[in-house]
Amino acid sequence: MTTSDNKVYFYYLKTPEKDIWICRIARNFYEQGKTVCILSASQVHAELLDQLLWTFEQLSFVPHEIVSDAGSVTQSPVLICSQKVEHIHADVLIIARDISGSDIGFLSQFPIIVDFADLWDEYLKQLSRNRYKILNNLGYEVVTVEQPSV
Repeated sequence: MTTSDNKVYFYYLKTPEKDIWICRIARNFYEQGKTVCILSASQVHAELLDQLLWTFEQLSFVPHEIVSDAGSVTQSPVLICSQKVEHIHADVLIIARDISGSDIGFLSQFPIIVDFADLWDEYLKQLSRNRYKILNNLGYEVVTVEQPSV
């Protein structure tokens, strides 16, 4: 169940640099004292994000851990999951893959969701529109964010 305080930040990406933005956004929420769950596209993608969180900025440190199964429990402030993990309670969910109707219950446990509109690819843009509708229908306040200049 969502409340009026629940928000989705929908980043409009004009270039295929989503993984770097995932790391930057995770770092920003971590620095604000929030816990983060990154829902990766696959186990291989989770491992890529794990490496990227160590290397995306030379002076940045984001403590994180890959959660490999539903039975894992961790205290790390940033978690990377390749599947829905119902018992994870984080302040922020960063969606790094497409979601379906079966994910709706999982999404509602997070007060803040970050998602991306991949404007650089027509197929991915359509998937982004579908996710936007799902999140809007869940009652989240959807805030769009233009891709900042690097």
